[in-house]
Amino acid sequence: MRDSNHMPTRGGAAEAAPPISSPPHPRITEVFDVLDRSAVPWVLLRGQDELARPSGDVDILVSPQLVPRLDGMLASVGFSRMLSPGRGTHRFYFSYDVDTALWLKLDIVSDLAFGPYQQWRSSLAVGCLQRRSRNEAPPRPAAPDQAWLHLLHLLLDRGNITGRRLSLARSLVDEASPHGAIASFLEQVAGAGAARRILAAAHSGQIKEVHKVVAGLRAAWTRTAPIGTRCRRVANRARRVVHPPTVQGSAHTGLSVAVMGPERVGATSLLQGLSEGFPVPSKRVSMNGWVVGRHDPVLRTVSSRWSLARLSGFLRRRVVSYHLARGRLVLLHQVAYEAGMLTSRSSSIADPLSSLPARRSDLRTGVLIALEGPDQVRPGAGEDRDGWTPTDADGVFLLDATLPPAELQSRATRLVWDRFVAQAEPQVRW
Repeated sequence: MRDSNHMPTRGGAAEAAPPISSPPHPRITEVFDVLDRSAVPWVLLRGQDELARPSGDVDILVSPQLVPRLDGMLASVGFSRMLSPGRGTHRFYFSYDVDTALWLKLDIVSDLAFGPYQQWRSSLAVGCLQRRSRNEAPPRPAAPDQAWLHLLHLLLDRGNITGRRLSLARSLVDEASPHGAIASFLEQVAGAGAARRILAAAHSGQIKEVHKVVAGLRAAWTRTAPIGTRCRRVANRARRVVHPPTVQGSAHTGLSVAVMGPERVGATSLLQGLSEGFPVPSKRVSMNGWVVGRHDPVLRTVSSRWSLARLSGFLRRRVVSYHLARGRLVLLHQVAYEAGMLTSRSSSIADPLSSLPARRSDLRTGVLIALEGPDQVRPGAGEDRDGWTPTDADGVFLLDATLPPAELQSRATRLVWDRFVAQAEPQVRW
């Protein structure tokens, strides 16, 4: 959860959350509606003033009984779950809106745990849902609960407390009462007066004082379950390294994407823009290695089938294979030579490179976006609702390069995201 979602302040004093000046993004409204229809308690944790165009996560707390139904409910309004092990009960859902060129991300939890690896658990979720404000849309925690939860998020969920995070924490002090359920929980964890010490340190604005108080809270919280807390930290950290984020049901493979088109139509810029905001890590791989090398004559004296050009191409394919296996978005640059393989592919069983087991079908999984320039756009070409034209070759799509750059980028991003989610088996062969 990001700290970009915070309550605004004036003159350093916290104010009550302002009314929403503009309606939420239509896709977010659909999410709220489907959650409301479940008749199960839920609350928007923070960021209520940024819902029209969310700049970060939309953080939501739901009752555990809703969790088994979440995937289906949110899929019905166009959100796909991104599996991201090692993050406690956090469930991430993504959608891309073409009209606003905006990535929308939901971060939904069914309990309240703190720390960079969710190692400090609490029993606060049930009470927060019970005390939620019922006369607001979307429903939110009671004002003191909302302030405390945001304050603890700022102080505990990162290793270091920066000046900006401290400034945000200071703005929450007046709303976070030293009395109430969350304050009582903190005193059970860290001793009498713990809530007041936290509020006083945050109000002081002194980073050293805040670090001291927060270090004491972290240590005390760890002592309540020393083995479990440390094990969760180590296990969650390891899961994040071992298991890369991937779309649920995607067979845990990534997607390779190439963009081709006439000169000066922005193919390179379009390809680079695909990685901005994409839910999974992306890697750029240049495929411009299939050229005749100066040592090729020497290699040919050993074998007529070996050359630096062929070896270079083989190694690049293995790099692509590795990144795909890690579930990444692989951006293939300079694939003009390789594109010829879309219609013809020559290989020999005796070729020592092509016969290796590493030549797998996962290298054939990908998307080729062909940009059509002003003289190439075919009149009457049938486009689907998102503005691209599928071709006879599965995985190859035509886009009108004469579109405004922002619109072209938005349509290409939606195309790639839909393909990533679908994880189809295109016939493109790289």
